[in-house]
Amino acid sequence: MKKTSTRQDLFRFLKKPSFDKLQNASIKTKIIILFKILILTYVGIIIASLPFQILKELNFVGETTNKVRVFLDIMRESRSDYKSYFIFTSILLVPLLEETAFRLFLTKFKLNYFIISVSLIFGCLIFYFVNFLFWKPASYLLFSISTYFYSTMISGVIGLILWIIRNQLIGIKKFWNSNIGIIFYSSAILFALFHFMSTNFNKDNLIFAPVILLPFVVYGVTFGYVRIRLGLIYSMALHFVILGILFGLQELIN
Repeated sequence: MKKTSTRQDLFRFLKKPSFDKLQNASIKTKIIILFKILILTYVGIIIASLPFQILKELNFVGETTNKVRVFLDIMRESRSDYKSYFIFTSILLVPLLEETAFRLFLTKFKLNYFIISVSLIFGCLIFYFVNFLFWKPASYLLFSISTYFYSTMISGVIGLILWIIRNQLIGIKKFWNSNIGIIFYSSAILFALFHFMSTNFNKDNLIFAPVILLPFVVYGVTFGYVRIRLGLIYSMALHFVILGILFGLQELIN
């Protein structure tokens, strides 16, 4: 890969995604790139959030709240002991789970990666949908344990089914390796949809749903870029830092 600035390389990548990794880069160089991507991510989030803020000021849409955050706040405030569980599950486990689900398979087609990512994506989506529509756990600890237990269980069943039909899945390889842009942006959109499900958004205003999705798409594409260019560990690290800033500082202040 030619020597270009991180910003130029990111924009070039977004125009034409590829599975090319950053070659011959030291850990120090990768950390510097990660820091630059962190800054670019926040710039992108600010820009992507503007359309929603404008619509809100014009009273086209109302304020949205994050159902997960509201629920966790209630559970967290009920007993101070839940703070450590909140930090552990929200800041440490979430990046591991979400990056494995939505970004592990962002490489030239590898059957095992494909099965793991797809099974985790659908396992999490199915449990997430059922959980927040039909079940209200009595404690944050129960919520945390059930989320990871049932998501893993459902993902395991889906993964087993995919493994049984693995010979048929090999046919995806040609399409996968020749349609990198579709794979990359589909991953980012699925990631955004996954988080959109956690917002209390008026169903009458679904026409504006893409506006709320925009910031999550920004996260999805920057995490995906880092995963491909630097590696999965670095996308997990970026995810960890962003969640740490969002939730960690708030916890320390409170």
